[in-house]
Amino acid sequence: MIRISFRTTGAMIDPAMLVFSAIAALTLFVSSPSHFLLPAALYTPLFILSLDSRFLQKRQRFLRRIWNVLSLLYLPVLVLDMSASGEVIGPVARLLYFLQLAKLYDRSTTRDRSQLFAVSFFQILAAAVLTTEATLLIGLVLFAAAALAVLMIMALLKDGGEGAAPAPVLKLTTAFTVSIFVLAIGIFFMIPRLSLGYLQRMQARDSMVSGFSDHMDLGQIGAIKKDSSVVMRIKRLDAHGPLSQTLYWRGIAYTTYDGRKWIRSTRALSLTRQSEARYPLNDPRPGAPTIELEFVVEPMDSEVVFLLGRPLEVEGRFFWLEMDENRTITSRYQRFYRMSYTERAELPLPPPSAPDRALPEGLDPYLELPPGTQRIESLAREITATASTRYDACRQIEAYLRRHYTYTLDLRRTGTGSPIDEFLFDQKRGHCEYFATSMALLCRATGVPARVVSGFLDGEFNSAGNFYVVRQQDAHAWVEAYIPGFRWVTFDPSPAIPTEQAGQSASLGTIIHNYWESYKLLWDRYILTYNLWDQFYVIMEVSQAMQHGREALSGFLSTLRNQSARAPGVPFVALIGAIAVGAVAVAAIRRKRRRLTPTNTLAPHSRRALSAMREYVRFLQAAAKHGYMKSDSDTPLEFARSFPSDRRLESTRLAEVYYSARFGDEPHEGVEEEIRELGRRILAE
Repeated sequence: MIRISFRTTGAMIDPAMLVFSAIAALTLFVSSPSHFLLPAALYTPLFILSLDSRFLQKRQRFLRRIWNVLSLLYLPVLVLDMSASGEVIGPVARLLYFLQLAKLYDRSTTRDRSQLFAVSFFQILAAAVLTTEATLLIGLVLFAAAALAVLMIMALLKDGGEGAAPAPVLKLTTAFTVSIFVLAIGIFFMIPRLSLGYLQRMQARDSMVSGFSDHMDLGQIGAIKKDSSVVMRIKRLDAHGPLSQTLYWRGIAYTTYDGRKWIRSTRALSLTRQSEARYPLNDPRPGAPTIELEFVVEPMDSEVVFLLGRPLEVEGRFFWLEMDENRTITSRYQRFYRMSYTERAELPLPPPSAPDRALPEGLDPYLELPPGTQRIESLAREITATASTRYDACRQIEAYLRRHYTYTLDLRRTGTGSPIDEFLFDQKRGHCEYFATSMALLCRATGVPARVVSGFLDGEFNSAGNFYVVRQQDAHAWVEAYIPGFRWVTFDPSPAIPTEQAGQSASLGTIIHNYWESYKLLWDRYILTYNLWDQFYVIMEVSQAMQHGREALSGFLSTLRNQSARAPGVPFVALIGAIAVGAVAVAAIRRKRRRLTPTNTLAPHSRRALSAMREYVRFLQAAAKHGYMKSDSDTPLEFARSFPSDRRLESTRLAEVYYSARFGDEPHEGVEEEIRELGRRILAE
């Protein structure tokens, strides 16, 4: 038989509360460090000072007065904080730090601990509002574990100390756990995962940063900084391991170039859903290798749906899917949501050498050149002088740009003319947009229809989770040229850039990083991609389930009616009445069982002992209001000696009566009245 020392349990409650409070405070800080740098700087030393419980006990009254004064002074600070920040959540969350500190310096009673528990709980709720990062789940798990430990210790103290009745430890902890999950699920399904994503960060940028954008504007100067922010994670569903070819995650294709920037098409058609969330795009070609991928795309101020290769179908819950004549696919109204969808696609194969065919009609927009491109046309003829086919011409232009030009993110201009003329004939250095634009114009100058495509290149493959991590710094631009018989073929004129992953070994840090990224993929896929569209589907599914339930009930009643009509002497009303009587009888039995509390099943002397314990607790509560605080480590007799000498006789007698009622063989009748009368005399003014 396991025995618990409640004196030891009382010593455990204070460290448990401190650990519990620290977890809540740290989780809130990690959710948004920029909001809480100053509160954390003030909170940390004061929290460390609060660890010394003896220091607090000696100066309890003084510290209580200090915190009361500080509470009054904090009210104008809260108003100023709200007006200066222009928000509510941040200032209220900072207020929670102050309230938690105030209760940490006054945590001697059960009521104080309950208030500290509530403040810490609201800190976790604030953290859940301020962040959707995967680190939040770790804080929630630690918080739930610490909360259950604190509640169990408090319940054990109430059960084994000078409490009134045995505390329902299991019921208390179970109710707390269930309430947390019910509240979390309710918030989860009510609030969609809306985020400003990269829009909020891009608005504050003063310098150029690498990344994907819905427009392509050449001619900007300055150094481009690399942005390592994660844009999307793409998981292989068909096999394990990385693909052996270069991966172009296709985003936007551009048709028109005005001499400085590319302009995307504004004409788009809505795609038709074949099933609940499946959109067919192309018919499969015989013999072409296929691949199946799952995309989880972060909110990035863009409605583009990124795809790989030649897409056959896309499956996902989109608001409104559209595709333009360049096969750029966008999802309207989903700019600020995380998107999750799957793609089944064919991997592109290089076309074999074959004689040229005539170009079909409708490709004239892909042959247009801006004014003043005579030098570009002359260079195109020079590069492709030996080409026998359009495909050979594209390969020669691609090789020429890779061989004679340098890739750089540090852009410089020496004149005010065309950015591409300066790149091709003067600077001979630039980034992928310059290379792609130059090749598209050179292809058009030789009679090959071409367009520029922007998206992302390759990414970092995570072997632990079998997925690619694509970052903003992986943004890239390339060219698609039309080859008759093979349609649009991908060309990349940008020189190869050595990646930082080359030659790296699978160190322990790399393995841990891969598993962490795998966990974040699961978090994003199954938690954060829940959005307003998913809410709509949940409502529809619940509505359909209710409709099916009504239909099933109606069918059941119809069956009963038909059977009763066939059975002589058993009318339908009698059958329904029998069912109703049975239901009422079951409900009455269950209600009677619920009324049988432990007090009803006790012997008379046990019930008197329980009543005496309750009266003693009421006395302790009244004594606390008069300034007589009983600590958890004091026995009733030790607490009785803390009263003034003129009341020492009654307080000692009350302790003896309590001991006799609780631990004696059979309490005498009227013990609760005696405890009540002694308590009234002790606390009389």
